[in-house]
Amino acid sequence: EQRGYLRAFLVLLILAPLLLFIIYDQIFSVIAILGLSFLFYILLGSKNMFFIYSDRWHLFLELGLFYILFVLFFSFAKENFLLSLGAVFIASIFLLQEFFKVGNSGEIKKNIEVTLAAFGALLITETLWVINLLPLLAVNSANLGAIIFFVIIDILRHYTKLTLTRRVVMVNVTVFVLVTILIFMSSNWTI
Repeated sequence: EQRGYLRAFLVLLILAPLLLFIIYDQIFSVIAILGLSFLFYILLGSKNMFFIYSDRWHLFLELGLFYILFVLFFSFAKENFLLSLGAVFIASIFLLQEFFKVGNSGEIKKNIEVTLAAFGALLITETLWVINLLPLLAVNSANLGAIIFFVIIDILRHYTKLTLTRRVVMVNVTVFVLVTILIFMSSNWTI
C-alpha cells in the first residue's frame, strides 16, 4: 500500500527555509536543521513503512510540522496578520487531510476526511487568532497553540476510530489545563 505524504513534504519544504530565515544564532540554526532533518527522516520512514508504529510516528510528524507552523505564524503575525492566518489555514487543511487519510487507512469516507480537515483547520486558525490577542511572547504562544492542536487532533483521531470515551476527553482536558497553567506561569506578561 502506497501512502501519500506529498502534502507533508510540501509543507516541510516551505517551512524549512522560513524557519531558518528567522533564526539568527548559529547554535539554534544547527538545532533547527537537526530537527527538520529528523522530521524529514520520519516522513521518509513513515512513507516506506520502516517504523513499527507508523501511526504514532506520523502523529509526531504532524505535531512537529504544526509546531514549526505556529512558531512561524507568531513570528510573522505582527507584520502580515491576515496573510499569515491564511497560510496557516491552507497548511492546516493540507496536513489534517493527509493525517486523516494516512491515519485511518480507509476507515472513514473521503468526504468525511475533507469535512474533518476543514473543521479542524478552521478551529486551529480561530484558536491562533485568539492566542495572538494574548500578551504572550511568540514561543509561549506557539507552545499554547501546540497543546491546543494536540488536544483537538487527539479527540478527532479517537472520534474517527470510534474510541472516543469519557476517559480520553478527561485525560486531554487535564493535560491541556496543566500545560496551559505551566505556560502562563512561565511567561512574562507583556502589554
